[in-house]
Amino acid sequence: MKAGHRLLLTSFSLALLLPAGCANREDLARFTIDGEPSLGWVVPAGVSVSFDPDFSETGNGSLRVDYDGAAAVSVPLFETTEVNVDDCMLEYSLLMASEGLKKPAYAEMTCRVDKNWYFSRALKQALIASMPWKKVRTPFFLQAGQAPDRIRLGVRFEGAGSVWVDGVHLYRRASRLLSFEAVLGSIFGVLAGLWGGSAGILSSKGRGRAFILGSGIALAVGSGLMLLAGVFLVIVKADRSFWYPLLLVGGIGVFVITPLIPGVRKQYERSEERRMRAADI
Repeated sequence: MKAGHRLLLTSFSLALLLPAGCANREDLARFTIDGEPSLGWVVPAGVSVSFDPDFSETGNGSLRVDYDGAAAVSVPLFETTEVNVDDCMLEYSLLMASEGLKKPAYAEMTCRVDKNWYFSRALKQALIASMPWKKVRTPFFLQAGQAPDRIRLGVRFEGAGSVWVDGVHLYRRASRLLSFEAVLGSIFGVLAGLWGGSAGILSSKGRGRAFILGSGIALAVGSGLMLLAGVFLVIVKADRSFWYPLLLVGGIGVFVITPLIPGVRKQYERSEERRMRAADI
């Protein structure tokens, strides 16, 4: 593969990688299932919750929830009060399997905000009848100032049947369409892609040497400064939403763009040698 083609491939890969990598999520809570559950509340009538050591997608066992009633019922299984979030999207993520469901069942997350309970249900990822393990997610959007003091994660039955639950996580994601992470990653990714594409084309023709090398060095220096700023914010224990995108974008820039600059310089030197040989003929 020619040097110019390698530059194009690397730079456009970088342009795609940075925005995707900056789709940041924070693990707020991870619930371990390794024994009989100890619920802090009474389960609804007709519901039984038990530990199943033999049926698990993660290999540590799962929670089995059985319901023999006919009416719809919500069954909270996990609870956390150790959250301090607002203006974000909460994501309840888990693995679910089912057996003998007469009607749909799905994941349900309830949040208490200002002493009122609100719910979110994964209606589009419902289980019915008997289904193998599947990944299920449901979001809960919080506006600025809406800070839940209690979050419960569980399942919702519309009828009788059995559900297994495993691999339970609670994540936090930025709710803004254009978050700092996405904006920074997208801008830097586009600039890096444009630079790499231009460098691959112009260096093979011996054109724009000062601009290409100068802008490449500027991108590398900018990456280094972002990386250092991210390290500093980690040291002073700043919020992850500030240091994570700086470390990610700066680190990728330093370790991807910087090694490309000597190759671009050599490509210009080879182009100059070809031009001089052609002039001597």
